[in-house]
Amino acid sequence: MSELHPTDGPVHGHFGLSYANYLVLPRTLLQSMPVDWQAGFVQHLDALHDAYTHIPQAEAYEVTAGVEREVSELTAAELKEVGYSVDWYGGEIAPDVATAEGLREWRAKHETDPTYYDRNLNEVDAQSRVLLPGIDPVPHYNRGRTYIEPAAYEQHKTQQANTFTTIRNLVDWLDRANGTSDHETTLRVLKLVEEAGEVAQARIGQLGQNPRKGQTHTATDVADELCDLVVTALVTLHRFTDNPEQHFAAKVQRIADRALTKEQP
Repeated sequence: MSELHPTDGPVHGHFGLSYANYLVLPRTLLQSMPVDWQAGFVQHLDALHDAYTHIPQAEAYEVTAGVEREVSELTAAELKEVGYSVDWYGGEIAPDVATAEGLREWRAKHETDPTYYDRNLNEVDAQSRVLLPGIDPVPHYNRGRTYIEPAAYEQHKTQQANTFTTIRNLVDWLDRANGTSDHETTLRVLKLVEEAGEVAQARIGQLGQNPRKGQTHTATDVADELCDLVVTALVTLHRFTDNPEQHFAAKVQRIADRALTKEQP
């Protein structure tokens, strides 16, 4: 099976049938995400930026909140608001008539399917979509002071708890098998070195650095080895603190505070 081309990847699936050329994300919501979500998000943003520094890009964009509507769905007032016009009479202009009845008769006789024009008087399809400006329902980020708790946050915390429950079960299994002596603790620390070596080996294999062997590993292999290293570290963490989950979360927060949090003016 051939490898999926990037242009047919998950981003394409996310946009679905939309022909949108941009994705707009409110800063308020981004800064309200849990810090570990933010860290992963920013990491990918930085990678994206670094990957396309060779491509000229606009210095700034103007974003307008609103709703998207088909041109044919707009009222007369909404058409005027977006600068569009409609012709119901095939280009014919109603003559001066003395009575309202005469005007109604003329309209009934000449009325056709509507033809729509944009603000530059270019004809547009009735099913084409247009932005009708409106009020942004998401509050302004207000220099980082606005916080909106994610609806999935409790689920996120539950997933974290489930992960540490699994780690705790692994610790109990190892303790039953190998005991909890200082010697065993030292071996678990040394196990981290072994796992780190396997990460390095997988990365070297992914790069094909050995010309005799060529490429022997994939990115997935590297990710798997990294997961082994993380699990080993979390298991070992239980030997040095009574509350490893709380200790780990606090450490992540301290790192995030140093790296991600900027002093607000």
